[in-house]
Amino acid sequence: MKPSRVFITVFSLLFLGSAGCSNRNNPTAPASSLNLTGAWTGTISYPPASSALGASCANEALNPTLAHVGRSVTARIETSCEGPLRLEGSLVGSVFTGILTGGSRGDGFGGHVTGVASASRIELTAARSGKGEAVPVCWIDLTR
Repeated sequence: MKPSRVFITVFSLLFLGSAGCSNRNNPTAPASSLNLTGAWTGTISYPPASSALGASCANEALNPTLAHVGRSVTARIETSCEGPLRLEGSLVGSVFTGILTGGSRGDGFGGHVTGVASASRIELTAARSGKGEAVPVCWIDLTR
């Protein structure tokens, strides 16, 4: 093989290899360096009874245990007003997105969840769509 052919072949392979790592068209964010696994304590707060969601619950204490593997975060959250809730989502950096489902009142309690997390605190808002806007369902504030 001629030296110019070797140079072109090596250059082509390097160029194609680096282009495959650019991630501009298919970004894959790294998993967070945080580990949220374990026991947490905190509160769940509900909107007032006058909100579009109907009857209100009293704010209450929570003691969920979270499982965190890769980006995936899950928890079962026991509440006296809504019954057992299931939190499922992903953590990228310090940003949490997911869903909250469950509820025993038959009103389809839950919604899309967004929030932020650190090693010692998680602040989440669950909301569902209502008349063109997001209507808060609850706020969850956890510490450890």
